[in-house]
Amino acid sequence: MSCAIVTCEENTLVTSVHDRMPVILARDQEEAWMGQELKGPVDLLPMLRPYPAEEMELYPVSKLVNAATVDEPELIEPV
Repeated sequence: MSCAIVTCEENTLVTSVHDRMPVILARDQEEAWMGQELKGPVDLLPMLRPYPAEEMELYPVSKLVNAATVDEPELIEPV
């Protein structure tokens, strides 16, 4: 099994933190992404866009998120 994080350009919320962000699929895109009916890149490219900034929230978290050996639910709690 393998996986990848697909990135795209940042949205206006993320721009203060980084110059790219993970692609976040809208709920109505998830089935299409995982399904077999897609014919190729031309079907996927429209989904590789920045998620709307107005539907996201930005807050500081622990610097422990940078340590791959730490995997605790508290990492996503605001500090």
